[in-house]
Amino acid sequence: VISDKPLAGLDAVMGDAKRILELLSWVKLVNEVQRVLFMFISATMMYYFLPIGVILRGFPITRAAGAFMMAVAVGAYFVLPLTYVFNTAAIEKTNVLIDARLDSLKDFNQTVSLSSWDLLNPAAVSSFVASLVQKSVWNLALSAIAPLAKLVADLTVETTFFPVFNFTVVFLFTRSLYRVLASEVVLWT
Repeated sequence: VISDKPLAGLDAVMGDAKRILELLSWVKLVNEVQRVLFMFISATMMYYFLPIGVILRGFPITRAAGAFMMAVAVGAYFVLPLTYVFNTAAIEKTNVLIDARLDSLKDFNQTVSLSSWDLLNPAAVSSFVASLVQKSVWNLALSAIAPLAKLVADLTVETTFFPVFNFTVVFLFTRSLYRVLASEVVLWT
């Protein structure tokens, strides 16, 4: 079959590469948002939220608002970074599983070479041609996409599941600490 479009069979592979690059741009955006959020937390929680919360908690009318600000400051400044620290073990385990899965694709990454000395050997030339036919352009294209697919697989879990989990943990901690801080403290009866 003669086509006016050379390597027309690679359209599917290029479509996959485009989707992978779109996912990578999403991952970059989520990571940048998290970086800016951590910069905001480190600049404001202990210097503004906690002191204002302590002052507001001292007045009976604003006790709940002060308790809320104190709980948010402690949750964001201490608990949120700790949840990211606890995620590292899970991330490392995920990377090991992905590496094992990609090791099964090693035949895509192996390349066939023919040195100039082998050109004089007809058996070497025929085996080289047979191996090129066996390793079609499709397999070679997949070997180029496999590292990008691994990167997307590594980063997707880290940028979608873990932040949602971390913010859920911080929300539950903040809600519980707010209840403790907002309650009336009675020192003597």
